Amino acid sequence: MMEMEMMADTVEVVTFDPDRSRMLSMQADSLFKASDYEMALERYSEGYELDSTYAKNPFGQARSYVRLNNLKAAMVSYRKAIELAEGVEGMGNIFDAAREERRVVEARIEEEQGAQAVNDKITRATTLLQAEPLSESAANTAFELLEDVRMNADYDSSQVAFYYAKALNALGRSQEATHYAQLAVDQSEGQPDRSAYFIQLGLAHMGAENEDAAREAFTAAKEGSWASWAEYYLNEMENANAEAGG
Repeated sequence: MMEMEMMADTVEVVTFDPDRSRMLSMQADSLFKASDYEMALERYSEGYELDSTYAKNPFGQARSYVRLNNLKAAMVSYRKAIELAEGVEGMGNIFDAAREERRVVEARIEEEQGAQAVNDKITRATTLLQAEPLSESAANTAFELLEDVRMNADYDSSQVAFYYAKALNALGRSQEATHYAQLAVDQSEGQPDRSAYFIQLGLAHMGAENEDAAREAFTAAKEGSWASWAEYYLNEMENANAEAGG
C-alpha cells in the first residue's frame, strides 16, 4: 500500500513535448480561423508551455490577444515570437509578420493613449465649467485645457463649442465667445432643450454690445430649462437701457 502511494507521488509530469506543442498550434489555427479567439489563445498557450522554443505559438497568442483587444499582452507575445523566430530556419515569415504586426499594434496603443489623454482633458475642462458661479481662474484653466486639446491633438474643437463659449464669456472675451456659442446653437439643432446654448450666445452678444442679437438669443432661451435666467438677463438689459435713457 505504501509502495503504491509512493508511485502515485512520483508520476512524471511532461513539461516538454514538441510534437504535442505543434499539434496544439494546428488546433489553435483552426479555432482562430473560426473566430473562436479565446479557445485559440488557450491552445496556443498550452502549446507554448510544452515547447517554449517554438515561435508559432506565441505568434498565435499575440494575434489572438489583438482580436480580444488585449494589446499590451499582444505586445509581449509578439516580442517572444520575434525573439524565437529570429535566425531560425523556416521561421522567416513569422519573424517578418510578427515585427510588422507589432509595429501596427504599437501605433494603435499610442493612438488610444492619445485619445484617452484628450478625453481626460475635456472631462477636466467640462467639470470646471459646470461650476456655478464660474470663477475666472476656473474658466481660464478650462479654456487652456481645451486649447491644448485642439492645438496638440488635432481635436475638432467644435465638438465642445458650448464649453469654449462658456469659458470665453467668463473671461470677458465676448467676440470669440460669439463664434463658439453660435456653433453650439447650430450643432444643437433638433435637441429638445437648447436653452443653455442660447444663454451663452446671448451673453456673448451682450458682452460684445450686440443688443438686438443678445435679446433674440435670450428670448429663444425662454423655451427651455434656462427660462428663468433668460428672463433675468432680458430684465437686466431693459434696466440698463432705462438707466441710460434716464
